[in-house]
Amino acid sequence: MTIPNPEPGSTAHWLRPRQRVRVHQDARAGGDDVCGRVGTVHRLCSPVFADYTYVHFAPKGREKVPRVRMLPLKILEPIE
Repeated sequence: MTIPNPEPGSTAHWLRPRQRVRVHQDARAGGDDVCGRVGTVHRLCSPVFADYTYVHFAPKGREKVPRVRMLPLKILEPIE
């Protein structure tokens, strides 16, 4: 059995779990502003949502719990 090649732009090309990323556009994911925040890739999405990934953000300011948001790859840039 062979594994099909991932499509260009999919997470398999440049993203891995625990990699640090920065949000460079306003996503307004879940009603909060994550633009400019740095987070880590929590986990990759299924092939159906290959252009999205889950990003874990540490608490900032008055936030008390970490946030995990599903964000599109087009607004993320890798750090490192």
